[in-house]
Amino acid sequence: MSTLSANTLFHFTRTRETLINILKTRFYPRLSLEENFFFSKMGDKIAYPMVCFCDIPLSQIKNHTNSYGKYAIGLKKEWAQKNGISPILYTHKDSFITKNLMDNFKNVSEAIENYPTDVKLSKLWEDLLYTSFFIKLYKGTITVGTRKKTTIFYNEREWRYILPKDIIINLLNKELDNTHTDKAFLEEHHFNNKSLVDKINKINESYGITFEPKDINYIIVEKEEEILPLISDLLIIKGKYSYEDVQILTTRIISMERINEDF
Repeated sequence: MSTLSANTLFHFTRTRETLINILKTRFYPRLSLEENFFFSKMGDKIAYPMVCFCDIPLSQIKNHTNSYGKYAIGLKKEWAQKNGISPILYTHKDSFITKNLMDNFKNVSEAIENYPTDVKLSKLWEDLLYTSFFIKLYKGTITVGTRKKTTIFYNEREWRYILPKDIIINLLNKELDNTHTDKAFLEEHHFNNKSLVDKINKINESYGITFEPKDINYIIVEKEEEILPLISDLLIIKGKYSYEDVQILTTRIISMERINEDF
């Protein structure tokens, strides 16, 4: 019987260059636009910094690559847990937990309007908001190129690394010139400001997630012909991988061509 959960979390990307950059450096949190369905009308979107992984066995990743790219790095779950990376909760708009959180947001928001200087209420709002960053709709739409398509997010078995709440608030308040303590996200019109997003993403690189060669279970490239050039790239990354490390990592490189044929 095939397993539903493996000991590897995969981070997929669309280009070989991005994969090489991760192997050279580390994972950098990037602002990602997500649907907000707790404290505003359904369909609104907000952005906050994260790195996403999926808990999908190698034999079942084919469909995932169609949306998120054919290059990936797979790391051990023990590494993920040590770095605060967490599986997310999936829900839908009619579930009791969704309705409960929406009520909580509404009640706290109304209380803040009546007592705007109450520090405890502001802290409660921030905690609710940060918790919502780890919750996603069971089903929704994604954009692939210029095309939108419906997808069941639940099948992705997503894990997330999200910057600590206080770091997000301090960073975004500074960049948005905002003194309100509840700005732990960018609204969609801010996210459409490319120069602002690029600036924040650059600052986020200070909070990247590091890993060691021993943490890597798989490196995936799109084609078989890309394996030898990747090995050459690993050899010339100064200070990151020893010759022995590269020898071990070469046994962990596999192509999507091979996966499609053999799994």
